[in-house]
Amino acid sequence: MLYTVEIMDKGCFKGKNEPDEVPMLEKSLESYYFDRIEENVEKLKPLFKDLIYSPAAELEHGRRELACLDAILVKERSKWKGERTQFERRWAAAIDKQNRVNDAIPNFDKYYRDTHTKRDRALRQTTRERHVRDQKNTEISRLTKELDKLDQVKNEVESRVDKFSVFKVYLEKVRQASHGEYTDIREITDRFAILTDARSTLMAKNNFTRDTVTRRQKALENDIIMKSNEVLGYRNYLSELQDYQAGLVDQVLRLDDNLLRIKTTAANRTLIIGQIKMAINNLYLQMCKQMHRNPKISPEDTLGQLNDVRVSMIEMVKLNRDIKHMLKAASTAAEDEARIRERERLKAEERKRRKQTTTGAVNIRGLFNLPPLKEIKTPTEFNLLKPRETSP
Repeated sequence: MLYTVEIMDKGCFKGKNEPDEVPMLEKSLESYYFDRIEENVEKLKPLFKDLIYSPAAELEHGRRELACLDAILVKERSKWKGERTQFERRWAAAIDKQNRVNDAIPNFDKYYRDTHTKRDRALRQTTRERHVRDQKNTEISRLTKELDKLDQVKNEVESRVDKFSVFKVYLEKVRQASHGEYTDIREITDRFAILTDARSTLMAKNNFTRDTVTRRQKALENDIIMKSNEVLGYRNYLSELQDYQAGLVDQVLRLDDNLLRIKTTAANRTLIIGQIKMAINNLYLQMCKQMHRNPKISPEDTLGQLNDVRVSMIEMVKLNRDIKHMLKAASTAAEDEARIRERERLKAEERKRRKQTTTGAVNIRGLFNLPPLKEIKTPTEFNLLKPRETSP
């Protein structure tokens, strides 16, 4: 959308949608202000024909317009900053959410795979159950039709038996009236009764066997379902064990890395210990060489060498301290002797001067302010002035 600016009653500017005009940014500043002034002052031209605007008034008008534009610019800039801050906050929240989603993707992937596996297993089981249900429905319909036919046959047989019962009564009466002529009829009827009982017993056994087989089949199907569920449970447990094994493998690799690092560290520490032992041995040998004695401790006894070095260093420090005290005492004694000799020399010079004054001799060196001649020292005084030699 293209926006232009027009002067309001209060001296501010307002955006207005004018797509037909030339965009404001494409106009020059002079043409822009000329158009605005012409639009607002066109109606007042007849009233102010003789009125002439001074350059200062035009400049002040331009300054006011620029101030209004600056105010709008500051307002839009603050608005843009607020929108930018809100966008940055939303962007940070989206980045955080994306990171959480990326962190949750592996867990979701595992959950999705498990769910997909369970779904496939449930679909297969549902398909099997539907197939079994269809088979059961087909078998039920078949058995229902067969049962209807058997009921119909049973009714027909019962009706025929009812019809044939008349012949049984007739035969019984004929046998009684024949006076033993038809005695075999009784045996035939008894045999028929026995066969009928045997048939009913066999039919009962057949029905019992059929029911037993049906129950066993149902139990077998239930066992198959239970075993399939148990196999699925074992498979899930196997997948969990495989995941646990993968974790253990990662842990073993990590422990191997730690063991390698420990071995490397132990090798470095062993090298450092060897260097320390060599340094202690060299220090012990140097100490023995400086103290002019033979090394009595073996190189393997590092602690013994270190203790010997420590004891020797303590003895050397004590000896050094004693030597410093002795040197300091010797220097103090030498300074005292030097002061005594100086006083004796001054006394001897005073005595000579007094002696010369008493005898009337002229001290030529004293007249010319020359230093006195040095006295020839005796061998005893020379030995006294010589510094003492100390043993190391």
